[in-house]
Amino acid sequence: NYPIILGYPALSNFTHSASGDLTGAMSKLGYSQVYTRIVDNGGTLFTDALLGLKYTITRNELSDEICDLVQNTAGFNLYSNKYYFGSGVLVNKNFGKIEDLNRGDPYVTNEELAKEIYGCEDIELFDNIENYKIEADEPELSVDIKVEGAKQLYLLIRNSKKASTYIMVNDELMDFGFFSAEDNTYLFHNNYNNGLINLGTFKDETVNVTISSDIDKGKSITAQFAQLDLEELGALCAIEQNNASELETGNRSLKTNVTAPVGNLKLFIPVCYDEGWSCKVNGKKVEIEEAMGSFMNIPLVRGENEIEMIFTPKGLTAGIIISIAALLIGIVILIIQKKKLAPKPDKSNKFLDVISYVYTAVVALAFTGAYIIPIFYSLYTTITK
Repeated sequence: NYPIILGYPALSNFTHSASGDLTGAMSKLGYSQVYTRIVDNGGTLFTDALLGLKYTITRNELSDEICDLVQNTAGFNLYSNKYYFGSGVLVNKNFGKIEDLNRGDPYVTNEELAKEIYGCEDIELFDNIENYKIEADEPELSVDIKVEGAKQLYLLIRNSKKASTYIMVNDELMDFGFFSAEDNTYLFHNNYNNGLINLGTFKDETVNVTISSDIDKGKSITAQFAQLDLEELGALCAIEQNNASELETGNRSLKTNVTAPVGNLKLFIPVCYDEGWSCKVNGKKVEIEEAMGSFMNIPLVRGENEIEMIFTPKGLTAGIIISIAALLIGIVILIIQKKKLAPKPDKSNKFLDVISYVYTAVVALAFTGAYIIPIFYSLYTTITK
């Protein structure tokens, strides 16, 4: 629940309000998932940049090739990510088709999305993808991986749910700890780590990776290594940062300005798609398109685009009308009932009459101040902001 505590949006959530489309899309991008919850672990530097992730919080020390240390406190490190596209990403008109997520391989999915951003087939994010099989009769795999240039090394392990797997990088056992110190934090696969594994940042060196697993007889797991080219990713980030679009957020609104150098471009916004969103570009209403199965694309015109988006929950207007009508009907019923049941006033005791009216007025004002005004003020701020 740390995003709620920090008051800052993050990937991780424990609200169980995330749609199945969202959790499915994130899983296909390589992120971990437990039941209906999305977890920060997994993904790649490319998907982090695409989803507008500016910061990383971790107990581990990260390479200055990929981020800058902002602060260290209570054993946690706060890093600013160097690879960042912006909270809105200028993309090609074909970006975000659902079939791009259905590749069955997060490496291919990442690369296809990168190509679709720019409509260019020459982009190659990953180098030297290597596949290995680990079987019960040979339960340990040791691989020397040659890294040329600056690369982020990833590992995808398949069919490992029923196997206890341990991973060593340059003779150092990887720690997959999450919450409970009572768990075996060095074990993979576990509830909170079941996506892509980030093995670290390396430059012009040979990396040894050893995988040990207690595989059942007749079973096997596969290990797929890939190197993300940081130079290639940096070039993509430089292009996007020239067209960077930062979102201004309100209680239920998003605003931004973006320049489209050519026609047929869209603005990808990594916010969940919902029928309650409406959008205007330069004052004209446009249809929001669903992207990547769960996010939003906004069609742009060539040149300047002033974008205003408003979120009105489906059924809110009908709910307000019904609530007000029910309130008025209730008041009328109470007045009628009071007139039927009220005894005839005793004109000989005007003092008690005055006290009765004052008491009724005080109770009505208190009820209005405690309930009616806050409800209508909340509705007003929700609608107008």
